[in-house]
Amino acid sequence: MPRHSFHKLILSATLLDKKLRIPDNFVKRFRDELSVAAALTVPDGHVWRVGIKKTDNKVWFKEGWQEFVERYYIRVGYFLIFRYEENSVFRVSIFNLYNSEINYQTNARCCINWTGEVNPHAPNGVNNQPIQGAELPKPEKPERGQLMQPKHSRVVLRPSYLYRGCIMYLSSCFAEQHLSGIFGFNKLQLPDGRQWPVRCLDRGRRAKFSQGCYEFKLENNLGEGDVCVFELLRSREFVLKVTVFRVMECAGLTYRSQ
Repeated sequence: MPRHSFHKLILSATLLDKKLRIPDNFVKRFRDELSVAAALTVPDGHVWRVGIKKTDNKVWFKEGWQEFVERYYIRVGYFLIFRYEENSVFRVSIFNLYNSEINYQTNARCCINWTGEVNPHAPNGVNNQPIQGAELPKPEKPERGQLMQPKHSRVVLRPSYLYRGCIMYLSSCFAEQHLSGIFGFNKLQLPDGRQWPVRCLDRGRRAKFSQGCYEFKLENNLGEGDVCVFELLRSREFVLKVTVFRVMECAGLTYRSQ
């Protein structure tokens, strides 16, 4: 069974708020399971305790989140994937502006090590005791080259992508790994299950969407600056899952994701 996960694109407002909102669809499913603090495990083997704040129907990573951001130099445009294990434990992967997973350093502060010892410099407001009932998973040792395998392709919509007859290019690494040799239509699928047929052409190490791409953007009211993240959902049928991040200028930079 695949792990439950969600994605977050880091915007200016995210850094200014010094907290990260957990998507509503995830909260709806796991709200009662979420504790007062989460354990964020990263590929360098560190576990970060981050406080969870619940207000009405909204849930954020709060206390300790800013330290996590500063430790891994997370910037505007970075893309984070949270894979949920259980008992408020998340595995976190961080991707930079070039869609490459960052090189994680090992000297992280305010973390819990694998023996359960706690760094005395943990942020205020976060309980320094290990999460009750949660067995923290040991980090999986990645195979050679695994961290560099592109699991998604991120496209920021430029003005030239918004007109009829436009062509949208996917990252070369993602295309080479997942879309090599494709000529014809595949399907773009939103999280709610709706699908759109789009013609995909593979040109060596590059892949592009042409016919059907404009209709997808028009029917989903996509605009300049919005971000589409593509993931291969089913290889036989060539179905790509699309997560949309909408960016708007309205009393500061805010966003909404589908």
